[in-house]
Amino acid sequence: MDMREKELRLALICYGGVSLAIYMHGVTREIWHMVRASRAFHDGTPLTRRSEIVYHELLTEMSRVSGVKLRVLTDIIAGSSAGGINGIFLSQAIVTGQSLEPLTDMWLDMADVDILLDPDARPLSRFTKFWATPIAWMILRRRGGAVERTVAKEAQEEVATKLSRFVRARWFAPPFGGNVFSKLLLDALNIMAKSAIEPPLLPEN
Repeated sequence: MDMREKELRLALICYGGVSLAIYMHGVTREIWHMVRASRAFHDGTPLTRRSEIVYHELLTEMSRVSGVKLRVLTDIIAGSSAGGINGIFLSQAIVTGQSLEPLTDMWLDMADVDILLDPDARPLSRFTKFWATPIAWMILRRRGGAVERTVAKEAQEEVATKLSRFVRARWFAPPFGGNVFSKLLLDALNIMAKSAIEPPLLPEN
């Protein structure tokens, strides 16, 4: 049976939000895995990443049932704020064949209030804006509140401490350090450039 080919072209809009940065990375990373699995499916190359194996099996089963070999591509990516940052990294991985995994390490290891606060914005001592500390604790301890619903009990004390530092940081100016964050992004891009380079994930034509 002759196998027909079709393309599924995805256009992504990655929305912003500081607290959603890691979530949006997870979404873009799965898109990356899907596109990699699609290329491997058409090229007949093996895969080792678990989710890519699942996507590969899905494409294989779809072709068996429908007689259509589906190729998944992502060639339009837009976004704002944290979504735009994740979109840039996904684009870099797709166009160059670099790995997106260094960005995962950056988000998980470095996306921390204590790291991202500008040195000039940090509370000078535990007494800085001492009156604001109860605000953080009230937010944390509010019964049925977002923190209680979404944060594991063993992590709530740590969240309280970091929230207290953030609330007591400087006001009327961005609390996060642009220089600090820019260096983190540049470091992640440099690590991507040093990773094992594979063929780009966009077709030549």
